[in-house]
Amino acid sequence: MTVTFDDLMHRAGFEAFALSLPGTTLVHQWGDASVAKLGDRIFALLSGWGTQGQLGLSFKCSALAFDLLGDLAQVRPAPYLARAQWVQVLPGAPLTPMT
Repeated sequence: MTVTFDDLMHRAGFEAFALSLPGTTLVHQWGDASVAKLGDRIFALLSGWGTQGQLGLSFKCSALAFDLLGDLAQVRPAPYLARAQWVQVLPGAPLTPMT
């Protein structure tokens, strides 16, 4: 499945991508959040938490990535999850696809 950054920033694209990964389940919880899980562990979520109506993609990353990604525009510590090194990526973030 080929997915673009823009696809992931929309609920239908995020959910389709998450469900294409082996063993992944998707739940809707905490209000408007689409939560992707492997077993009982969350690995990504799409929510409007603290975004003034925009959807943001949140995921856990390493300590180094957490520090580096936080320097980019439209990438910030994820609301409620930052203490566990999660970032939230908002539309317009300067991320490019891996090739």
